[in-house]
Amino acid sequence: MSRRDLFSILKAFEKQIGKEKLVEMVQQGLTEAAIAGMAKNPAPNRDFATWVKNIRSIAPMFQHALVYKVVEDSPKASKSQFPSAAHIGYAGICHPDFVAARGFNPKIRLIRAKTLMQCRDCCNHRYVDES
Repeated sequence: MSRRDLFSILKAFEKQIGKEKLVEMVQQGLTEAAIAGMAKNPAPNRDFATWVKNIRSIAPMFQHALVYKVVEDSPKASKSQFPSAAHIGYAGICHPDFVAARGFNPKIRLIRAKTLMQCRDCCNHRYVDES
């Protein structure tokens, strides 16, 4: 199932059960998935320092979009500030569209001038065959 299919399904559910209930259900489902994912991860060291190191390790694909400032860094606490959350959503949901097109076929290019994550009225995907 593609992300597009998933979002279409979620929009249909939203019409039936309402926005608040949908958000609650999605958050609960993702919470359970995160907990299960952590339980499966056989990390040998689960101390605080390892956690902070892991959350500050940004995958190369997200490095251009994930912007934050560390405002507290001690052995017992870590605090970061993010200027906005939309860029994270863009990096995780929107930006991979470009990579997916090129990965499928290097001669396919996505042209997109706006996204909902960038506070625009819509996402306008245009794929071009450059062969």
